[in-house]
Order: sequence, then C-alpha cells, then structure tokens
Amino acid sequence: MEKVGEKSKNHGIDAVKKDLISALLGDKNPHTDPYDMTRLKRKEVFIVFDDVDNLIKWTIWLDSAIGLNQGGLDPNEAFQLFSLHASGKNCPVPDPNLESLAKKVTSYANGNPLALKVLGSSLPNEKDQEVWESLLEKLKILPDQRINDVLKISLEGLDDGGRESFLDIACLLTGDNNDVEGRLSTDGVEAIKNLLKARRGYSICSELNRLREIALLEVDEFGSISMHDLLREMGRQAVRDESPKHPRKRSRLWDPKEISEILVAKKRSKAVEGVRLNLREVGEMRLSRRAFRSMPNLKILNFYSYHKIFGGDEVKVEIPDGLDFLPEGLIKLCWTAYPCASLPATFKAENLVEFQMPDSNLTRLWDGVQ
Repeated sequence: MEKVGEKSKNHGIDAVKKDLISALLGDKNPHTDPYDMTRLKRKEVFIVFDDVDNLIKWTIWLDSAIGLNQGGLDPNEAFQLFSLHASGKNCPVPDPNLESLAKKVTSYANGNPLALKVLGSSLPNEKDQEVWESLLEKLKILPDQRINDVLKISLEGLDDGGRESFLDIACLLTGDNNDVEGRLSTDGVEAIKNLLKARRGYSICSELNRLREIALLEVDEFGSISMHDLLREMGRQAVRDESPKHPRKRSRLWDPKEISEILVAKKRSKAVEGVRLNLREVGEMRLSRRAFRSMPNLKILNFYSYHKIFGGDEVKVEIPDGLDFLPEGLIKLCWTAYPCASLPATFKAENLVEFQMPDSNLTRLWDGVQ
C-alpha cells in the first residue's frame, strides 16, 4: 500500500482501512460486517506499508483494523511479547533484577498487547535497573503519552456505537480504585448491558464482545467488567479532545471542579450527556433550583460516595430552594445524600433504567400527580 502515512494525514485512518480491506477482499466497495471480517481472518497475506512513521503504531493498527487482536494475553505470553520489544528477543530478560522489574511492568499492562509493545519499545536493550524502576513509578502516576496514542488506535478502529459504549464505560461507569495490576471495576455486565441498551436504543452485546476481543475491557467468570486504568485515561483524553478549553462542550464530565463550575455558572451545556461526580472530592457546592436546565440532554447523572454518609458531614451539596428540573431523558439517576425532600414535579421518570438515592433526604418522589 503506497503513501499510507500521507493518506492517513490527509483523509484519516478510516480511508486507509477502507483501501486495505478493499485490496484484501478484491471488492471496490468493502464492508466490515461479521461475514467479511471472518473472510479476512481466514486469509494469509503479506502486506507492505509504504511511508509509515511508526512501525509499532501501524502494526497494532493493523491488528485492530481487521480484527486480528484477540484480547489480553496470559502472563507468560505477555512477558514474552514485552521481552521481544525490550530486548529484541523472545526470551526472558537475562538480569534477574531486571527480570523481576519486567514482570512488574507486564503485570501493570495487564496483558494488553498494545500497551506491552509500547512499554517494551520504551526500553530497547536498556540495562540500567534505575531506568526500569523510574518507568514503572512514572507509569503509575502519569501514563506515557506514546501508550495513550497507540491505545487510541484500537478506539479509532471501532464503529460509532462501539466507540460511544467504550467512552461511556471509561468515563462514567468505572470505579475510582484500581487493584495492584491497574484494573478498575465497573458494574456487572448485565447492568452495563441494560444501561447501554437504553442509551443506544439497541442491544450492545456485540459491541461488548468486540471490546473484549481487542482488549479494551475484560469480563471475568463472575460477570464483572473491568478496565485497565491506562485504557480509562485514553478514553477520557478522547473526550477532553472534543473541546480542550471548554468542558461544557464535552459529552461526558467527571472532574469535580469542572462539574461544579458548569452547574454553578448555569451556562448552557447541550453537549453534556453524562456526569459522574465523586462527592468526597467536590468540597462545597451550592446549586440553584435551575442548575440542571443547563444540561437538557443529560442521560447519566451519578453523584456518588463509596463511604456511608452520616448527617451530611462528608458531603456539602446544597440546593436551598429544591430542584425545579431534571432532564426527562435520564436513564440513570444515582445521587448519594440527595438533599431535597422530593424530585422536581416536572420530572418524567419513564426512561429510567437505574435509580438509586442512598442516604438521601427523599420523603416522596415528587409533589403532585404524575
């Protein structure tokens, strides 16, 4: 394929994908339905890309674009892949101290092949133990931008529905605390399916399967979904990029300061469809009764705290005059320590799939007849 880099810059990566699938299938009008993707997986081909700026980036994109990436690797496979890119050899790192650190790095990547290739290429033939330790410490605090850029390739390979479902999970439905391997838990798979079905208007089972196949999330034997924090950060950065300087023009919000500023300022924010706020991080917030009129297209509203709240001491969200509006399109309404005695009288709850108000002041759902 000629001038791949130039075509990607001028026409986007989807144009490259279309040309590739067209060439592989011999079809001028290629599709990406399950039948055609199955045909691709059965082919043995030799592909030459001309004008590429980053071999690892394009190799990973190829995996994602035509569905070759089959998800996370087991620990041995992960270690071998990392070693291959770190030392150029498909074998353990020779230094015992470095081998121990290499296993920690691969554990942190949680078997994600995209991250492993970039992490390995960050340490080509590196022998200094301090450099390895520095990389691991830095990753836990500040994810490598190169990893973020490469992980985005998988996101770009998804259709619109799959991309939106991934962003919903990454920005609105993952927990805050990761385990020792960097995984973040979400609600169970059935709860996610029901919520996102209401959000999309169709079953998202095929989208979840695709996200599993390309290692953007995991589902364990108990039906729990988890996502690596590197992947969540990649998804969140994709949303920040929607409007780098104006959070109210983004589709999803999770930063306490940004949420507070938008709700208090009451600036029109039609783009916002999801809000996820950890109440223990917000400090004090005083809202007017019209606060949510600024977000008419809101679908997911989650004001939460993982800790039981006694007497309102932990959370200081005040709505002195009560709310007069909540968007009728809400499918998820969860608000820990909701401070009002009722919901707005005008609120239509017919679209709600999930409703939780723990430790709230609710004494009735609303005033008047619905």
